[in-house]
Amino acid sequence: MALNIIVSGLNEEEVSFIRDASSLFWGEGVVDIKEYQLSDINLVKDLRLQIKDTSLVGVFLANFSNIPSLEATRSILTSESKFFEVQSTKSLVEYLNSTFGTSFSYAEEAANGVSDGSVGSSNGYDESYYKQQLEDKDRQLQAKEGTIRNLEAQLEAQRLSAIQDDVLADGIDYGIEIETEPAESIVVEETPEYKALLEKVTAKEGSVKRLTSKVERLKVELSEANQNASNQAGLARSKDVLIEDLRSQLANRFEGISEEELEIRLRDCRLEVTSNLNSEKFELENSLRTQLNDKDSELVKLQQELEDMRQAKTGLATDYEFKLGAKDQEIANLRSELEQAKAEADKNKFHEHSEYDYKQQISRLREDLEKEKRNVVELNRKMISGNFSEVVGVSPEDWNVQPVSSFFEVVTGDLFTGLVSLKNVEFVFAGSGDSLREGYLLAENILVQAGGGVILDLSTDSTLDYRFGIRKGHEMSNWLNDEPANIKKYLSKTKHKNIFALGTFKGTFNDLYLAGTNLVPYLQYLDSLGTKVVIFGGTTSSFMGRKLCSSALQVGRVSVVCRSLGTSARTMLFNSKALFGGTKANYYLSGKLDDMSKLVLSKAKKDGFDWRLLDA
Repeated sequence: MALNIIVSGLNEEEVSFIRDASSLFWGEGVVDIKEYQLSDINLVKDLRLQIKDTSLVGVFLANFSNIPSLEATRSILTSESKFFEVQSTKSLVEYLNSTFGTSFSYAEEAANGVSDGSVGSSNGYDESYYKQQLEDKDRQLQAKEGTIRNLEAQLEAQRLSAIQDDVLADGIDYGIEIETEPAESIVVEETPEYKALLEKVTAKEGSVKRLTSKVERLKVELSEANQNASNQAGLARSKDVLIEDLRSQLANRFEGISEEELEIRLRDCRLEVTSNLNSEKFELENSLRTQLNDKDSELVKLQQELEDMRQAKTGLATDYEFKLGAKDQEIANLRSELEQAKAEADKNKFHEHSEYDYKQQISRLREDLEKEKRNVVELNRKMISGNFSEVVGVSPEDWNVQPVSSFFEVVTGDLFTGLVSLKNVEFVFAGSGDSLREGYLLAENILVQAGGGVILDLSTDSTLDYRFGIRKGHEMSNWLNDEPANIKKYLSKTKHKNIFALGTFKGTFNDLYLAGTNLVPYLQYLDSLGTKVVIFGGTTSSFMGRKLCSSALQVGRVSVVCRSLGTSARTMLFNSKALFGGTKANYYLSGKLDDMSKLVLSKAKKDGFDWRLLDA
């Protein structure tokens, strides 16, 4: 709770005395000084309302007998010990010193009325000064302890008065003896008025605690001041003893020596001191003269070096200018050659040889495509003939699953040239065109068991959004034309919390697109993410699927899966034989095996392929 002091009609010097006294007595920032003009109507209002308030600790007013409204409050003010009428600055200082325990001094000047308000002090050790300080501190402590006791009494009275008023206001007899029962035994309904009074009481208790803490701190300061005064007094006494001892020694030293002898000794001392001074002066002059000569020699040497450096700089500058001119000419020649090279490059941009190479490559790719088409037609023919044989009742022993050499071709060529082994990337392929579902299920199972990751779908027949429950997806193909690090813009959320997808389910691309795309930096970036990455390459029944699978076998783990139907298993076996390094892949059959798929499984193991069974 902040304390208040009301002042009116005082000059700045008098207000300053009051502010300093309150700071010394209650502490810095505890007291708020409110200044009013004598003619201010709010002054009379605040005096009548606050004069009984314990937060108002002082009222200082100038001579106000000429103002009737203020004169009417004189009787109220004089009944309170907190009021003082300021007749002069000197009387104010005397009142502050007697009330707050300060030691201000004030001297009146007849000519200009200048006052010197300062706390009494002394230079050096003055025992009376410290005694006066101790007495002032003691008076301050006594005054503050009295104020604390007064505030505590007023606080208790206000607490009991608030409780009693609240009880009486309710008009209910609680059977409580306010004056005999302690405050803790009183049970009062917590009305808004009671809460307000309680908050006020709590604030006053906080103020009492702060004042108590300040009293304790002042007691410590008083103890320290007493100790300091004691130390200073002891030091002064020891110095006095030393001075007396020195004086005694000085008196004894020259006791019994005549004045003439003292004059002789004094003259000898003067001669000795003069001789020593002259000798030291001579030595100092010689030393300085030697140092000056050395500095002159050093200066001449430095001047010569400076001149040599200037001449060398001039020659070097000339040499640099010559070399610079030669370099400028060389740069001009190189720029001319560069412009000629650019013109020649633009002229031969579509050179016949380069155009020929492109045409040859396109021709080879077209031949491969036609060959693949013929291969598919032949495979379909064999599948149809195999099914027909089953219908007419041909036994499984008569089936021939050995591929015909005329259409058998191993796919070579690496799509991932320069790519090292991948640690976090696994490739999944469907072994037949009707096994795409099984391929997606295997990829999903791998990511779920890993606890999350990313699936990259390179299949042109993508059903990734359906299989992984993608509600709002992004087109992936644009990522292959962007920086690998910008992957976040193309990732799609799946039904699994920690699994994200990159796919072509919102569009498609030509199979040959992958042959002309450098996938190496994108695979390297995916591997660097530190999470599980599954790349679904579609089916090995397509030419680009087999080429992609053959390339994947050189850099990472590859899994191929198909349905446990005889025709599907046979197709996966044919496609696996067309892979470069096909025996290094892991092959899976999903579902219950029929007779033909069992025969194909046995044939694949004899040929060195690792075929395994998955649960249906």
